Amino acid sequence: MERGMTVIFSWFLLFTFIVPGCHASLDGRGSLLESFKERLELLEKSLQMRSTHAHVETLEKKLELYIMKNDRLLQENQALKQRVETLEEQLTSKVEILTTDVSDMQKKIDNCQSEVYKLYKQNFTDFVSYENLFNTNPSEDQKAAISNQGVHTSIQKRIVPPTSEPRDQVAFYAYMSTNEPANLPRHHTLIFDTVKTNMGLGYHKGDGIFIVPTAGLYVFSWTVTVEINGWASVEIVVNAEVQGAAFAEDFNNWDSGTGMIVVNVDAGDHVFLRMQENGRAVIHSNVRGRTSFSGWKLQ
Repeated sequence: MERGMTVIFSWFLLFTFIVPGCHASLDGRGSLLESFKERLELLEKSLQMRSTHAHVETLEKKLELYIMKNDRLLQENQALKQRVETLEEQLTSKVEILTTDVSDMQKKIDNCQSEVYKLYKQNFTDFVSYENLFNTNPSEDQKAAISNQGVHTSIQKRIVPPTSEPRDQVAFYAYMSTNEPANLPRHHTLIFDTVKTNMGLGYHKGDGIFIVPTAGLYVFSWTVTVEINGWASVEIVVNAEVQGAAFAEDFNNWDSGTGMIVVNVDAGDHVFLRMQENGRAVIHSNVRGRTSFSGWKLQ
């Protein structure tokens, strides 16, 4: 390009100054000069257009690359989204299956314990706490008592048949291990998670419900304790029917209220405690005073 400009400029000097005789007048020389200027401007414009066109082509190529990269990223993002959704569905399905398996396993464990309890009652006349059978670290005295009892009963059955059926004993006692949250709502079921006695395996600490093992006349008792400025009214329910209620209230000190009922119930009936109305402050339970639930079969 620079070489072409040099040649043009040389011709311009030649025709302008070296060969002045080729032109008749100054007007002719001026016309030639104007012609050269126009040609130079055209050449400059042409060069500028070529340069701009090349720059535009470069930008277009870069834009195409960016568009291709963006499309690829969108595809990858869509693939990842689908994979996450698939994994979520698989995880949800597995959780549901595991939940069902755990529920079935718990039912089998409950049935197994019930069967063990029945066998235990059939083979032992002197009743030792059933919970000792499932104690992973029994004391030496417990081991000896159960072992000796088994031998003694086995010998008795072979020599002297039992004169009566095994005693049908049902009794439970449980209390709250800690305070309940403040302001419990109406019909909130109270759960007594620390079980001290559960002969007959009727009480379930998971939901606070006593399921009657055998029909008969039962006594149920409960105690509720509140702290300062507390209020709690607790009712006892057999299936869907309220059988009694007790309350505790105090503005200056702690207070306790106790209720007791005697009622005929059938096997499979559900007995539990719940808030009779909305409470105020917390229901108290610690070593100084326990909120508790108990019951036993009279006959």
